[in-house]
Amino acid sequence: MLSPSLNTESWLPTFSGPAAALPITVIENLTSRLFEPGMGDTIARYTLGQYAVGTSLVSRFMPAHVNRFLNAMDQDERNSQYASAYRKAVTYLEAAGHGIPKRYDDAGQLIQPSTGELEEYRQRVANATRSILATRFVFGFFAPASPSVQLKSDMQEWIRDAGQANFKQTFNALREQYDGDYDAAIKRWIELYPNAVPYTVTESERKTVAFFDYADESGKFVEQNAKMFEKYPEAAAFLIPHKGGFSFDAYKTMADMGLRSNKRVEDYLREVQTASDLQTYYQKRNEYEETLKFTGSDFARSLLRQQFNDWKARFFAGRPLVQEELNQGAEKQIKRLQALDDLEKFLADPTYRNIRKDTQDVLRQMVSLYGTYKSQREIFELTGSGRDLITFTKDSTIQRLRELAKYNENTQAAYDALFGRLLDD
Repeated sequence: MLSPSLNTESWLPTFSGPAAALPITVIENLTSRLFEPGMGDTIARYTLGQYAVGTSLVSRFMPAHVNRFLNAMDQDERNSQYASAYRKAVTYLEAAGHGIPKRYDDAGQLIQPSTGELEEYRQRVANATRSILATRFVFGFFAPASPSVQLKSDMQEWIRDAGQANFKQTFNALREQYDGDYDAAIKRWIELYPNAVPYTVTESERKTVAFFDYADESGKFVEQNAKMFEKYPEAAAFLIPHKGGFSFDAYKTMADMGLRSNKRVEDYLREVQTASDLQTYYQKRNEYEETLKFTGSDFARSLLRQQFNDWKARFFAGRPLVQEELNQGAEKQIKRLQALDDLEKFLADPTYRNIRKDTQDVLRQMVSLYGTYKSQREIFELTGSGRDLITFTKDSTIQRLRELAKYNENTQAAYDALFGRLLDD
């Protein structure tokens, strides 16, 4: 499949080749040192094209097909062509049902894969990765656009009719429909295509708890408030505007600021392999928690808890990677607490109080409300107050936070990514 360039300015004529690369690189370095730091990048963008910004002199000096060959040889696990091809190969194999085979014993329990099955799967991934790299390299000599590999099922009629190319693009459109709410989008996705869950796993990851998009407005906000992001990276991310379509410049700005990075192939492999099973676990856990709310006696609650724990032990027995992925939840909770601490310090700092002041005011109310709930809960636990009183206080706090979150997309994202998760909502 031929994908159009992400570069919206690809129609503009630019210089190329060694004769242009050397003098322009010299001018770029001199202007960055003698004048403004960003002036050199501006010169490179207008003379060599936006994709030349940040590249080395060697990359600019070499012909395009040589750069493609060198990139194909790079084994970096995050940012290389190899890593990109590996992540796509894993997604396609898992979605097409060519992952590690699942075998069950007479009792219906999943049997862990053998060494031979793991090695066979590793070979399939390696072969698919090499195929993708080879296709990109060979087609690069004559193709009018960037080649990418797609499964035949990606081109179903309803996707084409919607003006989209594949499952990844369709899922991203669904996330936009739900204003970036990943949980709501994936719930709807499972209803539509339960066998295509691997496509919901992103190849890159945010370095902040806060959700953000890559629109022009977002990138400009980050550039204009660079010092704020350096001092309060977690808190500042809660103020990034979410409106607008995708912008490569904004994406690059986020990456350069350290707000976004590609996932390591090993981490991505684990996430894709466990994506479907994780949704099964979450669905079962939610059913258990909902039933628990309407159970009156301690004996009945204890029985339900035991039944769920027995199911969980059987479920994890043949799925060690699922438990490994769930163990990341403790780390995520620590990050949320660190983000809350950063947000509290930021909101108390008068230096940046006028930046999106109305949003900050609502966030300040949310932080105060959550802090009050924490203090009340600690008092209830120390005095041995009833479970019902703690539950009532928590439910009341959640309701009030939900109302505050409706102010705009940033406050809603703050609730979805931070406060709601801290309150297990």
